Amino acid sequence: MTAASAGAGGDDAQVKGDMWLLKWTVGVVVALILGLFWMQWQMVDRMGGIEGRLTTVEGRLTSVEGQLTNVQEQIPEVGGRLTTIETKLTPPS
Repeated sequence: MTAASAGAGGDDAQVKGDMWLLKWTVGVVVALILGLFWMQWQMVDRMGGIEGRLTTVEGRLTSVEGQLTNVQEQIPEVGGRLTTIETKLTPPS
């Protein structure tokens, strides 16, 4: 065995070791990217669910706002009735 062939064999083992490390690193990076993609997908899914719930809450709040407007419009009428009752209950002086 010559020195050149021994050196070439050593380089071949080094290249195989480097390729193994490179493949492992690429595998880890691909796994990380897939994990990040999955996390973002889950976040988008959750945001869609939250948006749906907020739309429902917004509709209910609009309904409550309408009911409060109706009550506010009736307050002067109730005040007038209370004044009439108070007048009738007050003894003549």
